[in-house]
Amino acid sequence: MEMARPSGCSPLGYLIFLLLLHLPTLGSGALGAIRPAAPVLAVLGGEAGLTCHLSAPTDPEQVEVKWLRPQPPQVVHVFRDGQDQEGEQVPEYGGRTALEKGSLLEGNVTLRIRDLRLSDRGEYWCLVQVDSTNQQNATVELEVAGRFEVWSRWG
Repeated sequence: MEMARPSGCSPLGYLIFLLLLHLPTLGSGALGAIRPAAPVLAVLGGEAGLTCHLSAPTDPEQVEVKWLRPQPPQVVHVFRDGQDQEGEQVPEYGGRTALEKGSLLEGNVTLRIRDLRLSDRGEYWCLVQVDSTNQQNATVELEVAGRFEVWSRWG
């Protein structure tokens, strides 16, 4: 059965999405399990830090990190060979994301998203790969709300 690529989805983003659908269950590699963080609540126009926790620290020079959105399939941020790969992300996140490289040395994979929009809310996938046999993933939920909504719900 062939799936149609959603409109607005880059060919690279769609390919990555399809590959993720067909990957075997991850979590058995030497890198250790990634524990997903609790849902992140952030304010519209502000900044959010999405974090997945590794069981062991990782050298930023030897790891590939991808942050993806599953619906619609989008590449949010890619870090490879010690550098951010800005040309691989969808334009909606251009200039708004940064991976905290130092956090990898502490066993965390943290993506910062600035200038939050309502369209940023939802599920994010964190995919960490050291080599072809050592890959891990986790899911983080981002909730974006206006200042009054945050205060009334959690204040």
